[in-house]
Amino acid sequence: MTYAAAAGEHVILSGGRRLSGWESYRDEIWQVDLNELGLGHLRFLQLYYNGESQPLARVPNTVASHPRTGGFTYAVGRVERQSKTKIKYDPAYIDASRWTRPDEALVDIFSYHNYWNSIVEVRDVNLENHVLTVDEGISYVIQVGDRFFVKNVFEEHDAPGEWYLDDDGVLYLWPPSGDIATTEVIVPALETLVEGRGDATLGTFVEHIRFEGFDFAHASGSALVFRASRHCQITKSTVRDTGYNGINLYEDTHRFRVAGND
Repeated sequence: MTYAAAAGEHVILSGGRRLSGWESYRDEIWQVDLNELGLGHLRFLQLYYNGESQPLARVPNTVASHPRTGGFTYAVGRVERQSKTKIKYDPAYIDASRWTRPDEALVDIFSYHNYWNSIVEVRDVNLENHVLTVDEGISYVIQVGDRFFVKNVFEEHDAPGEWYLDDDGVLYLWPPSGDIATTEVIVPALETLVEGRGDATLGTFVEHIRFEGFDFAHASGSALVFRASRHCQITKSTVRDTGYNGINLYEDTHRFRVAGND
């Protein structure tokens, strides 16, 4: 079975939804109630404005001229031995006393010499000792000098392009340019665009499926996921704007060709 884009056509398989109905909130910030669009149940970490990914409201802010090294603060001390949940922050860079909803905040951290990147929820803020306690999920022990930033904090919504989604389903955005009423603003509504699921223990594999020439876009997770699959192909396609990986192959997937893709 072959699924292919028609010759000469640009075919997008998108898991995104375009947002409309923006209203002025204050100053440069606009808002839209996702509940009125039937999207109030969605929670996502990506937003695309005219095809460009925009940063979730964060501290420190992104630094466009130094995308790899700018926009981070660093763990300044060890709170507990072998801790994966407690981060001592520098109050010169983070003022957590301003946060009215710290339970919505996310820490984006590169732990243990940048071995791995983890995004975890904040569970507690100790203002006196300048310690963030986060949910379990950081892969390595937190060390002095580990780089991180905090995002999804409304009070840190202070730069063009930044956006924020509260627990009530209201999204706020500071447009980086142009007229928001006529600009394409897309958020992911699907975690995965294509999934093939076999069962290797039963010997039932997804087989002989081919995707060719598509533009896979706007997934909150991985765009394509195959489990227990064989003799399949993904070729001549583009995979972009995902929240996790592009293509994931799991569970005894083999003889699977992924070639000629961007």
